[in-house]
Amino acid sequence: MVNPVVNGAHIQWLSNGRRLHLQHGPIDLIVELNGEPARVKRGFEEICSGFPAVLPRLVDELSLLRSPLTSESQQPEGVIARCMHRVAHAHRGNGLITPMIAVAGAVADNVLNMISELDALDRAYVNNGGDIALYLNNHTHFDIGLCNNPERPSLDSTIRLTSSDGVGGVATSGWR
Repeated sequence: MVNPVVNGAHIQWLSNGRRLHLQHGPIDLIVELNGEPARVKRGFEEICSGFPAVLPRLVDELSLLRSPLTSESQQPEGVIARCMHRVAHAHRGNGLITPMIAVAGAVADNVLNMISELDALDRAYVNNGGDIALYLNNHTHFDIGLCNNPERPSLDSTIRLTSSDGVGGVATSGWR
């Protein structure tokens, strides 16, 4: 199922065999899917098939994605690029915002949405450097541990998200 390198994209299982590591240029993802084994396998296959095209599609529109947004900014064509543009456009304010502010979350969302039967899984997440796209089916949860100071790693607090919370993503990046 997993080809180690496809068009420059590296795809490999982590040592526990449950999580997949996908890396292509600056994109570095950890993916875990839970549910009925055949559906999990199909979900991973779909992600492995679609992932190698993610970075090249973004690179095709990189100059536009790095340009500060104005009310007259050109709309990108790619799915991820359009998502980035839509999110950043809502926060354009002083004209210093570019669509790149939303790249990690948009990539994570896109990779999660590559799964055609997502609702058949119990739980799935795509972690892109702390921006996590999340799917929780009935009666499942996702625990997030918070560390206030990475120089002294300790679990300062936790948050438990459940399917009833309706949360589809978490941004954990940042300093303190």
